[in-house]
Amino acid sequence: DILMPDGSGTWLAEEVRKSGNPIPIVLISASGDITRSEALRVGANEFIRKPLDIFKLEEILERIAV
Repeated sequence: DILMPDGSGTWLAEEVRKSGNPIPIVLISASGDITRSEALRVGANEFIRKPLDIFKLEEILERIAV
């Protein structure tokens, strides 16, 4: 999620990528403060807006799974 109690999902995605970890990252948010291009820029593989469409999430996870 983009907004979490202990930080932001964008910060976490950047840190994961800086560490060299290739784990798939999907950022999810209801906030209008982030765009898909911003999510991809910080290292996410994909971005989804809330309310969450479970079928869209499933399609994305199948596509980006390692």
